[in-house]
Amino acid sequence: MILKNTYQKFKDLMTLTVKIGLSYPAIIQAIHLAEFFNAEIFIVHAISEDQNPAFDKMKILNRILWHQTQHEFLEKAGDVIDIITKTSDELNPDLILMGTHSDQTQKSFTIEIVKKSSCPVWVIHPEK
Repeated sequence: MILKNTYQKFKDLMTLTVKIGLSYPAIIQAIHLAEFFNAEIFIVHAISEDQNPAFDKMKILNRILWHQTQHEFLEKAGDVIDIITKTSDELNPDLILMGTHSDQTQKSFTIEIVKKSSCPVWVIHPEK
């Protein structure tokens, strides 16, 4: 997610959801940060071209709307790393939040995004 705010340190917060599994801990953290900094959230759901694009947006959107947080939802298919880095370059966020997953492929996505990002990346681990 991307957080956007003109009055505080963070203006844009980009929260990433990769594949079909959503990172609810990252979403909740983004909502709290957005509320605290009066910022806008950009949710980027990146899926590889070989995955089923079916995605239930309502759960995540309802969670964000419940908090009445300003947000924008982007869903893109293609190379996940390219999607995330290009979207980050376009939106120029102050911070990227993303959740971790136990899947090895997801871990490699996280590592690549941390390496390639032009802004700080906050990695949220799921609750145990």
